[in-house]
Amino acid sequence: MQPVKGGTLANIPAEAVEILKAANPNLSPASWAIRFGASLDGVITVLSGMSSLAQVNDNISYMKDFTPLTDAEKDMLVNQIVPIIKRSGPFKTADFSKYEGIADNGMPVAAMLDAYNSCMIQPDPTYSTENNYYKTFRLDAKIPAGQSWISGKLIDKDGNDVTETVRKVEKWLMDNTF
Repeated sequence: MQPVKGGTLANIPAEAVEILKAANPNLSPASWAIRFGASLDGVITVLSGMSSLAQVNDNISYMKDFTPLTDAEKDMLVNQIVPIIKRSGPFKTADFSKYEGIADNGMPVAAMLDAYNSCMIQPDPTYSTENNYYKTFRLDAKIPAGQSWISGKLIDKDGNDVTETVRKVEKWLMDNTF
């Protein structure tokens, strides 16, 4: 359901569009997202919201005689397109590894910042499945709603104090998690 992530994967950065068009000029960015979902093992139905006749016609054009993604196409999407899309977020990176190992009170900062970055690239950041990451952690850790889990300074692998950045992300997630 929602393989195009509320339109996020239909409106991707130009650099990503160029790569997709080079691979197949007849396919829209949205078609790649839908084909990715439909190519996963065990998927028998893909629910795609459409808001225009052009979108319906686009979906019909490649789903009528559906061809699953090849391994090379999957690799291109995962290793080229996803990083480009993630770099369009507020942190301008697809690699959050410099935050790995920071887990104040058990909250993995790298995963939280990555989830926030993913929320921010969507047309409606407050309506994103990534918002649930933080809520699930808070429930599992039994941290009361509205209470910060951050207890001290947070330093990334480069030696930078990222406490204030993480606090801002945490506040946004607390205010917008559903």
